[in-house]
Amino acid sequence: MRITRIIRCMSLVGFERLSVEFVKFLAHEIVRERTLESCHHSLDNFWVPALPPREQAEARQFIDRCATDAPAAAADASHDTV
Repeated sequence: MRITRIIRCMSLVGFERLSVEFVKFLAHEIVRERTLESCHHSLDNFWVPALPPREQAEARQFIDRCATDAPAAAADASHDTV
């Protein structure tokens, strides 16, 4: 809930670019790095919809790119542990 408020506040005070970058950072951590996997529901249902419409589209495209890169990141991580 607080993250949604932060995103909306940033947009209201004129920091739309920062709000979308913040959501993209969260998306990267959730989708690609899988460090915040339990937040995936909030990302899809609350945080992205809290962005202005134009930024929502940009965030969703970024999430799709992260999702396609995610298996490569998992494979890289398995090589690092060996």
